[in-house]
Amino acid sequence: MQDSQNINVDSTIYLHSSHIILTHDFESEKNILRNNIEAEFLRIFEAQEIKTEDAHNIIKEAYITSSQTKILAVFGFSYNRFAQNALLKILEEPPNHTLFILYANTKNKLLPTIFSRLIVLDKRKKIAKESFPLNITKLTVPLIYEYIKDIEKKNYTSEQGREIVSAILHAIAMSDKTLNQYELKRFDNAIESLHNKQAVHLVLLPLLLSLIPNL
Repeated sequence: MQDSQNINVDSTIYLHSSHIILTHDFESEKNILRNNIEAEFLRIFEAQEIKTEDAHNIIKEAYITSSQTKILAVFGFSYNRFAQNALLKILEEPPNHTLFILYANTKNKLLPTIFSRLIVLDKRKKIAKESFPLNITKLTVPLIYEYIKDIEKKNYTSEQGREIVSAILHAIAMSDKTLNQYELKRFDNAIESLHNKQAVHLVLLPLLLSLIPNL
């Protein structure tokens, strides 16, 4: 581990106690860790959903001895309840020279019993959500293609893509339009595709076209 005086201020907190960090930007947080903590003393676990098997791997790693403080960073868009329960004891009584950082994008992804054991830092940007610019009840193929061309030109990030999907859902909720289970599943699939770094315009195009009646 580097001397704490030489570590970015944003990361010095990692040296003293285990934390939960709420953030919408997992990639930036991983970069902070990698840029400020020697690889020998950093372990990153990441998954769309942290499951029991992941929890067991985290616990196994925690008990591997280290000469200096070791950071176990866990990034999950969701955390299985059984996995969280498996981690409770080790979070409460971690092995020597071992600290945990659990990353999530919302509080409700983690059990209250987990929150009670760790310090919580909220690093989410408080940004006003933009409304979806198209009339959701009057979508046409030309309008959608023009919108998608603009999205492609601006090269939006996955996070911006997720914000657009959220704005589309909000626009639908504010209209008279309703979605069935099959249609809602399309939105889940879109979010997963964005998480997997698929291009935003390629994700949004079929999603928006599916909202045109009788297409």
